[in-house]
Amino acid sequence: MQGYAGKNSLIVGASIVLGALILLAPQAHAQSIGFSVSKNIFDIETPAGTSYSDTVVVLNNPESLVTPIHIELAMWNLAEDSEDIEFITAEPALNATTWFTFDDGRDLILEPGEERELDFEINIPADTPPGSYLVAMRFQSVLPEYYFENEGPRFIPELDILLFIRVPLLTLEGDQSLYSAQIDSLSPNGDKVPIVQYILPKADAGVFDAAVEKLLAEIRNDGIYHFKMSGTIEINNIFGRTVASRALPGRILIPNRTRSIEIPVLTSPDVSDLSFFERAFKSMAYKLRTNTYFGPYNAVAILSVPENDLPVVKSVSFWVIPWQFWLTLAVIIVGGLMIFRRFGHKLIGRFRLFIKILIGRIKPSL
Repeated sequence: MQGYAGKNSLIVGASIVLGALILLAPQAHAQSIGFSVSKNIFDIETPAGTSYSDTVVVLNNPESLVTPIHIELAMWNLAEDSEDIEFITAEPALNATTWFTFDDGRDLILEPGEERELDFEINIPADTPPGSYLVAMRFQSVLPEYYFENEGPRFIPELDILLFIRVPLLTLEGDQSLYSAQIDSLSPNGDKVPIVQYILPKADAGVFDAAVEKLLAEIRNDGIYHFKMSGTIEINNIFGRTVASRALPGRILIPNRTRSIEIPVLTSPDVSDLSFFERAFKSMAYKLRTNTYFGPYNAVAILSVPENDLPVVKSVSFWVIPWQFWLTLAVIIVGGLMIFRRFGHKLIGRFRLFIKILIGRIKPSL
C-alpha cells in the first residue's frame, strides 16, 4: 500500500474483530447487546475516477436491547512484528476513508431483531495512485449510561468489516497491475535430531525423528496490490515420488508485508465420532505411517502470482530418521522374545492343555 509507514507482516485470518471492548467502568446491563452483519470482507477493484456501490445488512439480535450504532471508518494495516491489525493514519491524498458516502448516514438505531440494509458508495478520485487501500468499517454500539449498572467492567460490542480496495494502473495497453511476491524461507516444523544433520547430505533444514507434518513459509508481497494466495506444496522422497501434497491456504497477502504461514502437509485422522477401539486403531495406524518415512526428502512450495507467467518456487531439503519410535519398538520386541525364551515352554504347555480341555479331548480333574 503506497503512502503508509511500512511494517512487515500479514494476516487476514481475523477478518472480524468481534467481541468486547473492555472499559474500566460499570458492568453491562443484564440484558444482552449484540448484532451481526451479512458480510465481513469486501474485495473491490475499481479504477481511479470511478465509483463502486454495494450494500451491507446489519441485524440486531432478537434478544438484544434497542441498540444505537455508529459507523466509523479507519485505515488499517498489520503491525510490523506481528499479525495484529492496527489502525493507522494517512496523508489526505491517500486517505481512502474520505471516499465513502452512506445513503442514510452513519448512525442508526436498531430495534430487537431488526434488519437494516446500508447502501454505501466509494468514489475514488481521478488522481489516486494505483495500489491497494485498506479500510475498516467499524460498527460501534453507542450506549447511554442507563444501559449499565454501577459496578464492574463495561462490555461494548464492536464489529469491523475489512475492505480491500484495489486501484489498478491503466494505460493505453490496458490494465498493467503490478503483482509481485517472494517466498523468503521454507522450513519444516518438528523435533530435530541434534548433530546428525552435519554429517548427512541434503539435510539443509535438519534431521527429524518423525515425518514432517507442518512446514513454515515466510511469504512477502513486494508488489503494490494485495492478492489471495494460491499454489501447492509438495514433499518428494529420494526417488522423486510425491509422498504428500497440499494446496497453499487461501490467505490474503498485503503489499509490503511478510506473512508467516504454517502449512499442514500431513493431517491426523478425525476420530471424534468413532468408538474407542476405532479411535485407537486409526491413531495407531497414523502413528505407524508417520514413522515409516525414512531418508532424505525435498519440500517444494509453488506460489502462483496474478498476471505472472512463472510461479514463485522455493525448496528445502531435510532427512527423516524415526529412531525413537523404532528403538522403542525394538526394545519391546527383544524384551518379548527374551521373556518367551525364558518362559515359553511353560506357556506353550499350558496353552496346549487349555486347547485340549476346550475341545473335550480330556476332562479337567476336580
